[in-house]
Amino acid sequence: MLTIQIVKPLILIISVFFLITGNVQAQDTIVLLSGERVPAKSFQINEKENIISFVNKRGKDKFIELDYIFCVKQANGEEVLIYSDSVFEDDSITVDEMRDFVNGAITAMDTYKPYLELSTGFVVGAGSVVLFPYLGIPAFYAPVIPAGYSAVIGSLKPKENPSTCAWAIS
Repeated sequence: MLTIQIVKPLILIISVFFLITGNVQAQDTIVLLSGERVPAKSFQINEKENIISFVNKRGKDKFIELDYIFCVKQANGEEVLIYSDSVFEDDSITVDEMRDFVNGAITAMDTYKPYLELSTGFVVGAGSVVLFPYLGIPAFYAPVIPAGYSAVIGSLKPKENPSTCAWAIS
C-alpha cells in the first residue's frame, strides 16, 4: 500500500513535467528586424491592418507591426517570411542581405557580453568628474578622459568566436 502512495504522485509529477516541457518546446518564434526573438503560442497575420497578433507565453494577446518583423519560425520548423524588399527604392536591402543582418544581430546578442567595458567606462566617466575638481583642474575638461577611453576601446576589435550561433535563420 505504501508503494502505491509513492508511485501515484511520482507518475503525476513526471506527467506534468513532460506536458510542460513539450508545451515550451512547441511554440512559434517571431523574429524582429533587430534580431530580437519573441516567443508566441499562436499568431495571425492581418495584412489589412499591417499587424501580427499573437498570444505570448503568458497567454496575453499582443500586437506588432509587420514593418518590424523579419519572419516567424513555426514550431514545426517552417518559416513564414514577412520581410520583403521595397520595389520603390533602388537601394533597398534584399531578403538574403536582411537575413544575414538579422543572423548577425542574433549572434551578437547571444555571444557578445561587454560587462568589463561597461563597468570600466562607468568608473572612468564618474571618476573623471570627481578627479578633475579634486586636482584643481576645471570640470569643463573632465569629458576628455572618457572620450579618450571611448576612442581606445572603440579602436579595439572584439574577440572573434569561431563557434557559430546555435540559433540562426536558415
